[in-house]
Amino acid sequence: MQNKKCKLKIVLILSICMAKILFFPLQQQANAQSEAVLGNVMLTTYMVSQNMFTPHSDNCGDDAWVPLFSGATVGFCIEKNERAAINWIDAVRTCLQAGKRLPEPAEWQLSCYHAGTLGLLNMTNNFEWVSNFSQGYNLVDASSPQSDSPVKIAVTITGNGSCEKSSLGLLATGDETEDVVHYRCVR
Repeated sequence: MQNKKCKLKIVLILSICMAKILFFPLQQQANAQSEAVLGNVMLTTYMVSQNMFTPHSDNCGDDAWVPLFSGATVGFCIEKNERAAINWIDAVRTCLQAGKRLPEPAEWQLSCYHAGTLGLLNMTNNFEWVSNFSQGYNLVDASSPQSDSPVKIAVTITGNGSCEKSSLGLLATGDETEDVVHYRCVR
């Protein structure tokens, strides 16, 4: 009986070791995407618990109130001017410390379309961070599309000449420097 237990332990240990050997490269490739998803879940949970995505009536103080649609009695508040360019993580942190968050792309775009009537400044002179959620992307280098490019973590940026112009701002992923972009907060 004891001999069977030893054989079972050896088989189990070998199975675990083989699984680690076989799946470790796949795990490395997925780490960046998994970490982005985990961070998004934590941020979402916190923001929802603080009612940061709940439309509300006009109680914006110095910020501009943006109704969700014409005649709506609920909407969100957006800062009237962009803030100085910083990296995405610091922009998220700064907004959260103020009890706010970054706008989502549709919120920013709606605000941009009505910038004149809302008194918003500098909506299209620079790119701005416009998402609280990062994504993992396989961005291919156009000069060598066959190369194995690592997964990069990016966030939507928009503005820079148009209410419709969007791109991706990169977060630091080791050997690269991260983008610094202007932003404004909403609540």
